[in-house]
Amino acid sequence: TRADHKKGCCSALDASDARRVADRLDIPFYALDFEAEFDRIIDLFAAEYARGRTPNPCVVCNNWLKFGQLWAFGRKLGADFIATGHYAQAINGELHKGADPDKDQSYVLHGIKREVLPHLLFPVGGYTKPEIRALARDAGLAAVADKPDSVEIC
Repeated sequence: TRADHKKGCCSALDASDARRVADRLDIPFYALDFEAEFDRIIDLFAAEYARGRTPNPCVVCNNWLKFGQLWAFGRKLGADFIATGHYAQAINGELHKGADPDKDQSYVLHGIKREVLPHLLFPVGGYTKPEIRALARDAGLAAVADKPDSVEIC
């Protein structure tokens, strides 16, 4: 079981949940090992912090890993789009705030390369968090509908 204090997003349990959701939606699921790449992000964070700066590792991860390395992997599979659970919106190839002002994540996506934006889908971005939880419950995904919010770095 999940510890009540767990607030990150990238555990083995989260991957298992994602696989179950993909199976339920009848879409392919790929588990990728980006540990070495993520270590680079951690090293950059630590180096900047040691210099007295307060970097946001999510910005680096989104720009370089999720919408860089992950997009490159998707292209190898012939994907036209990648989708994430960010509360933001991509409209006509432009980044916009998510509909839920309490959950908007567009600020950590500002560095995504412009040529990638037309290939991004943020399916939850047009909804509020309670609406997404209700949709998940209605789809028979109560286990993920009731998960605690991911509010910490990975």
